[in-house]
Amino acid sequence: MRPRCVASRASLAITVALVVGGAIVAPLPAADLSGTGIILPVVDRIGEPETAARVDAAFRGVLAMGIELQETTPLRDALRQRRIRQIHTAAPDELSELGRVLGFDWLVTITLHEAFANPVPQITLSAALYRIGEPVYEWIGVMASTGMDQVGWLAIGQINDLDALAEQAAAELARRARGDSQTLKTKPRLGVANSGFLETSGNTPQPGQRVAIAPLNSVVFLQPMRSAEIGTLALMAALHERGLQIVYPGLVRRIMLERGRLELGEVTSDLRLDLLRQAEADWVLTGTVEDFQAGGGINPNPRVAVGCRLLEVGDGHIVWMDGIDRRGSDSQTVFDRGRIFSAGALTLEIFRSLVAAFLPDKSGGVAG
Repeated sequence: MRPRCVASRASLAITVALVVGGAIVAPLPAADLSGTGIILPVVDRIGEPETAARVDAAFRGVLAMGIELQETTPLRDALRQRRIRQIHTAAPDELSELGRVLGFDWLVTITLHEAFANPVPQITLSAALYRIGEPVYEWIGVMASTGMDQVGWLAIGQINDLDALAEQAAAELARRARGDSQTLKTKPRLGVANSGFLETSGNTPQPGQRVAIAPLNSVVFLQPMRSAEIGTLALMAALHERGLQIVYPGLVRRIMLERGRLELGEVTSDLRLDLLRQAEADWVLTGTVEDFQAGGGINPNPRVAVGCRLLEVGDGHIVWMDGIDRRGSDSQTVFDRGRIFSAGALTLEIFRSLVAAFLPDKSGGVAG
């Protein structure tokens, strides 16, 4: 059995949460890119093939420098034969078999979640690296950007072209995966949420422990699945940023399906025990996206509300639960300085604030 509370392996990268704003802190370890890898084509959630192609080219051009990559066609053909439409839904044993047969050690998935050209360009991307044979993600990042993020005095620095923003965001996402970024900012811009603790035993998550995420539910009226997916990934990024290992979603999905149901936001006693036995998880976290509004206009002011709860896997006790309802303007100072302009970025900042409540940075280092 795996020790119940250990530090992450040296080869396991701590995830970065990627969003403009906050205080610059010590750089996080990069993803382990040793061995042979595959970068899969961008998953286009919104039907914008031109934007997806720009994201793919920019991300691939940066990440691929100096590393060994394999052609994607054999893996894509093998996934089709097995009727696997999304790689993160595949079980670890399936990917291990594919890696053995096709000769790759790790793979990267990139997803285009949102892209708007007008009136202010916005884009939300995610990327994840999975190393074959591991039950946890090696690296995962979320990048939510708008053309307003870099604006200084006199509106200098605004980006008005979606293509330029897409290429910039994708390239920066890849640089952060490699550990080459000079602009990583991770301090929660919304401050630390209220404690939310229900237990007084003092048993709380510690860096190096393993967390399973039951995919978040969404009760928003427009595009609930999209907001649920972005929320789930933002939660993963915020947790992994503080040193927790995130159980690979394909393993969580397989365990849920073995129980005959795939209910978003639900954690049954059987699911908890299976996560303990099969994934050796220490904690399970889930929740709900309750509001997800882009804000719109030439000066977007998004609104996002989420709630989540943290359970001990072994006994099912809810040790922490909390929720936040915020607008992008909540973090601004004079002349809109510090404002968060996209719902994707605001979601990430909300989860960073929530995670900081039950996993404070005691070292004064990475996530402080």
